[in-house]
Amino acid sequence: MIKKIIVIIVCVLLPFLGAAQHGMIKKDSSWHSKGFDFMMGGGIYFGNKYNAGYYNGSANNECNLNYIFGNKYWYDDINKVVIGKNPFISDSVFLGEIPLDMSYKPSMNITFGVKYKLNKNWGISLMYSFSRLIASDVFTLNYKMPPGNLRPGYLLEHLIGKENRSTFDLSVCYLFHPHYIVKPFLELGLQFNYVDVQSFYALIEDKEFNLLDPYGGENYVPGTQMTIYNTKFGGPGFGLSLCAGLKIAFSKYVSIDPTFYFSASSFGLSGYKKMACNYAAVIRIVMSDVVFMK
Repeated sequence: MIKKIIVIIVCVLLPFLGAAQHGMIKKDSSWHSKGFDFMMGGGIYFGNKYNAGYYNGSANNECNLNYIFGNKYWYDDINKVVIGKNPFISDSVFLGEIPLDMSYKPSMNITFGVKYKLNKNWGISLMYSFSRLIASDVFTLNYKMPPGNLRPGYLLEHLIGKENRSTFDLSVCYLFHPHYIVKPFLELGLQFNYVDVQSFYALIEDKEFNLLDPYGGENYVPGTQMTIYNTKFGGPGFGLSLCAGLKIAFSKYVSIDPTFYFSASSFGLSGYKKMACNYAAVIRIVMSDVVFMK
């Protein structure tokens, strides 16, 4: 992952360093030292596997596979779907192994923020970031093998969880000035976050079975009037964040900032509130407030 981030930063830097060598960027690019900077950007976010364990279907989790396998009507539906597509199965299927290495896919990240510059080095920033994460892996359904069966005795099915993750980082910032174009910076901050679980389901033979209980713990019975609750899964959390990057100044007022973001965070996923490390590689576009005063 670190290698990928380095490649991204180098690819962004090369055109601008080449432009500087050919005089395309003026040598008066000392970044404006006071006032506000406004930032927006995007990149790639990497969620920690620890939090993805929330979606592994374990009976220890608040949302798990026993929710559907323990309900007679859903269990009958599962058997009907599975046997309908696998006629070699003559008896009921039963839950086998759950995923042991659940993980998030890399996701897109968008960022907006503002920074107040106290002087040419020090500043305070408030950044908002949003990512939509997907955790997925397979679990097994076992079945009794008929005589002479050459198949493995299990089927691979899928677990898929989707969540929206929002973070706010209040940071102290320090900008170095070793060069009139390329300026390293560091940001150390407190993070406040919120996770909203959008969906979590088992995909069994292409049919979705919802694992987020909408009935408030009541046993589902088809054909009866059941109250559907607007239950929210997820919640608020906190953490620490660190950013390191390079400000590439086109002028005193506009720059592009390749940034590596690291956080040690506790998210509001029940049973998974220990601190875990998350990463992002982001490209920010930054404008000084002086641009709007001209």
